[in-house]
Amino acid sequence: MYNLEEMINRIKALKKAQKLSNDALSALSGIPKGTLAKILGSETKDPQISNIIKIAQALGVSADFIIFGKEEPKHDDDFLNMFSSLNADGQSKVIEYMRDLINSGNYRSSSIAADAASVIVEGEKIFGTVHTESK
Repeated sequence: MYNLEEMINRIKALKKAQKLSNDALSALSGIPKGTLAKILGSETKDPQISNIIKIAQALGVSADFIIFGKEEPKHDDDFLNMFSSLNADGQSKVIEYMRDLINSGNYRSSSIAADAASVIVEGEKIFGTVHTESK
């Protein structure tokens, strides 16, 4: 459930962790300093969703996390950034290795298997299906 105070606390905690001032967050988000100060000072009781989205993007998290505190998946962006920096051969090897790990059953947990399968599916949506040949 939405709680304004908790939402503001999450924004402040992220701001502190990233060592951002209000001026810096204002510049990154494109939200005027006065508007941001009113949001963070609880003067604005119902902040516009567009401002919350801008704050979330500036802080590198989802609006769901800012509003509801919903935990974000870890490492998905890191994985996709690393994966996209590989050439086609490297991408094929990563996908082949992940499939081997999943199929072996030794490294499965319900969340890891689901996350790995999700990453493969999302990666193939973004980069196209990569065919690997067994040797």
